[in-house]
Amino acid sequence: MKPLVAVLALAAALFGAAGGGALLLERRLAALAPGGVTFGTLHYNPFTGSLALTDVRARDAAGRDVFTADSVLARANAVSLLGGALSLGRVRVAAPRLTLRADAGFALDDVAAGLGAAHAFLGSAGALALPLRVEDLLIGDGVVTIEGAGEGGAPLVVRDLDVRLSRLTTAALDDRDVAFAVEMAVYGTPVHVTGQPRAGGYAVHVRARGLDVARLARDVPAAVLQSVERGLAEIDADLLLVGGRVLASGFVRLTDAVLALPIAGRPRLRAASVAVAADAFDVASGVGRITRLDLGAPSLALPAAGLREMVEPLRSDSDLVLRRISITDGTLMLDGPGGVQLMRVQLAAQLPERRSDSGWMVSARAALGDDAAISVDGLVARDLRGLDAVTRLVRVPLAPWRALTSTPPGWNARVSFDGRLRLIAREGETLASATGQAELTDVSGPASGGFRADRVALGIRRLRWPAGEAVFDRVVVVDGEVRGDAPGRALHRLAVDLAPDANGSLARLKLSASTEAGGRVDLDRVLPYGATDVGLPLAFIAMTLDEASRSASIPPSALPAAALP
Repeated sequence: MKPLVAVLALAAALFGAAGGGALLLERRLAALAPGGVTFGTLHYNPFTGSLALTDVRARDAAGRDVFTADSVLARANAVSLLGGALSLGRVRVAAPRLTLRADAGFALDDVAAGLGAAHAFLGSAGALALPLRVEDLLIGDGVVTIEGAGEGGAPLVVRDLDVRLSRLTTAALDDRDVAFAVEMAVYGTPVHVTGQPRAGGYAVHVRARGLDVARLARDVPAAVLQSVERGLAEIDADLLLVGGRVLASGFVRLTDAVLALPIAGRPRLRAASVAVAADAFDVASGVGRITRLDLGAPSLALPAAGLREMVEPLRSDSDLVLRRISITDGTLMLDGPGGVQLMRVQLAAQLPERRSDSGWMVSARAALGDDAAISVDGLVARDLRGLDAVTRLVRVPLAPWRALTSTPPGWNARVSFDGRLRLIAREGETLASATGQAELTDVSGPASGGFRADRVALGIRRLRWPAGEAVFDRVVVVDGEVRGDAPGRALHRLAVDLAPDANGSLARLKLSASTEAGGRVDLDRVLPYGATDVGLPLAFIAMTLDEASRSASIPPSALPAAALP
């Protein structure tokens, strides 16, 4: 009898312990949320540690549901029921629903400041200090709802979450000792996320392909996303969450992109692709280091004045550092009277890594219509206010650029140029100088009441704009015409040849033309060259044309003989 009583007593003790363990576990779990945790059923085996929960609901202090789950399967350490942190082994959660509310204090900087699984999934740091440890957590078919975070105050909902967390602990939220892997569907696109502690913060690696960034921009209030109106993203990046900041390093590529630029009028940049490589870029403030920006087939239309506003963030005193830019097959339309359209734009620009005082090394090409082109190879000042480059122009029309810059009427032509161009922009004024060889076709100008020529070839020693100062080494005019500022002064079939002699001390100018009266004008001048200045000033060419025009009204017999050297 005594052995039987002993067995019954032991059985009663064990069943009592089991029942007491289940009761104690229920109380410990119920205390995990400010408004309590309830269960449809709770089954616990203290011998095996097996725990099964159904219809789980956790509430906040206001009694609102913050977490629900169809079922939870876990292993609970019986010893941990007696005190300290409740320790759970493998936990499997089916169909959980998590609701975060702005009035509960949830914010992205909370996550950045102290990422722990409970902190990230259950709200603000001050709301919960859960005495709970989970060695391995698996969540299937989860849904996270952030109320008021979507467009127009609508809730932001992330569905189809599959999450795995290792070494999850909520015993002390300051301990960032959680490593996790997450696979979730965001707007129907698989997104893979892994995380681990790093450098006093938390490092999260994100991989995605085909993510709808425009929808993400509408739902997530991040400054770096606000310009995106359309685009599918490929992402492979690390996010370092430290000190309330989110620093991004890695690669993002948008396809079929439309971006509203943050300048007056919010012009739209459209591109087949936009690729960005970043290093410690602050996602919230939009400042930091971008190591590369590549634009594929971009198209942009904006006022000429918008160019200055668009490049302002790249000035040397900006907190945004951009190291390399490339553009392939771009189109730029500058709005204004007449307009200018640059097509097939190719650009490669970079800042040297090791020299903080060096400017941009630039190589650029563009077409203007079917038969005009521009190429530039040289240096651009770091603050984008200066240019020193080898420049080539092929039949570039001057008229649209004059209209665009509101320059008063003057000489017009199609310009071909091969030489060196310098630009300096300071205090709202642009100064330009050029040296090299130029050819003007379809030339028209105001000299002597009106001037035109099929072709003018120029050897430019110095040309300054907008001062209009020009000094030439050689001038050749072919098939020109001067209409004249008075009757009888018109010149036709005008030809001019001005060039220095062999030793460079003198220059010879020859001019010939037909007059309206059927006569001819021939001028032959020898001029000092290089004694006081290098080259021949533009004013001398204009004076010679004026002299020839006046000579056209004099009868041929009254013309003086040509002055010979």
